[in-house]
Amino acid sequence: MVYTLNMNYTSQYQKMLQASYVMQEIKDCAVIALAIVCGLTYVKAHKLLEQTGRKPLSITHRGNINNVLTFLNIRTRDVTKQYRTLGAKTIRTLGRVMADRKGTYLAYTCDHIMAIKDGVIHDWLDGRLHRIVTIVKLKKGDAR
Repeated sequence: MVYTLNMNYTSQYQKMLQASYVMQEIKDCAVIALAIVCGLTYVKAHKLLEQTGRKPLSITHRGNINNVLTFLNIRTRDVTKQYRTLGAKTIRTLGRVMADRKGTYLAYTCDHIMAIKDGVIHDWLDGRLHRIVTIVKLKKGDAR
C-alpha cells in the first residue's frame, strides 16, 4: 500500500497522519483531534488516551476524551445549539460559520471527532456533508 497525503490537509493534520502511520494505528481520529487542540504530540495524546482505557487499533469513547481533557485541566462547554442556529448542521456549513471565529473546538459526528482551531478544521472531513452531533468549545481551566 502506498501512503500519500492530501495536499489540502493542514500541516498539523499531516504531521499527525504521518505519526499515525508510523505507529500503524487506525480509528485514531480522537488521538489526532486531541493532539491538535491540546498542543500535544501524537505519541503523547496516544499515551494519555491509552491510560484512560483506549485500546490500540480501536475506537475511543467520549468518556476517555473527557478524562484526558480533565487531566489536562481543559474545560468544555457545549455550543451545539448556538452554532446550529447559525446554520452549522454539517461539516461543510460548520467550516463556513467558523471561518472567522477564534477559539478551539471539538466537533463530533456519530462516529468521528475533529479539531477546529481559530476557524480552521483540521481533519479529512473538512468540506464534507457529514452531520454534526455535538460541538464543544475548549478553554484552559484555572490553575489548581
